[in-house]
Amino acid sequence: MKKQLGISFIELIFALSVAGILASVGIPGFIGSMRNSDMSSSANALVGAVHAARSEAVKSRSRVTVCRGTRTGTTPTCDSNGYDLLVFINAGNDASYDEDADTLVRATTWLKENMTITAPSLPDYVSFTSRGVTRAINGDPITGTLLLCGPSAEKHARVITLSPTGRPTVQHYRDAMNPAACPAIT
Repeated sequence: MKKQLGISFIELIFALSVAGILASVGIPGFIGSMRNSDMSSSANALVGAVHAARSEAVKSRSRVTVCRGTRTGTTPTCDSNGYDLLVFINAGNDASYDEDADTLVRATTWLKENMTITAPSLPDYVSFTSRGVTRAINGDPITGTLLLCGPSAEKHARVITLSPTGRPTVQHYRDAMNPAACPAIT
């Protein structure tokens, strides 16, 4: 009997078929897991920034603001379309970062591409007073809900609620009470 080296064509086809079936089952689950992880990461970045701002406001006894921004070059700027979060001591009390007057506490990347934000009841910033409570520039409390959506719409979306005391809570979309719908991503 002659010793066989390698594999036959039938064995190769069978192995490739099994690999294809496993890939077709595993890849969608892996993509869903990655999207879920991205949503959790972005929600946690926002919660961390809010907690840092609140803590810094009490510690420094000054107004501290969190805004969505852009870090291009050496000067970060508040930008409602930015992918970063800026936390800064807001000396001007104007909810915008001024490099000469304000002190940057933290700048962190927040959003991945293809993520959208819906926050009709919140301004473009969250500002804390020295007492650790939210206040808009006009003195009104800042409370409301922010909806963080991605390519899979509501499937992995997060609902972030800011309470009157300035404490954020995060819920998965399916667990929230009557959240808005995610906008269609184009």
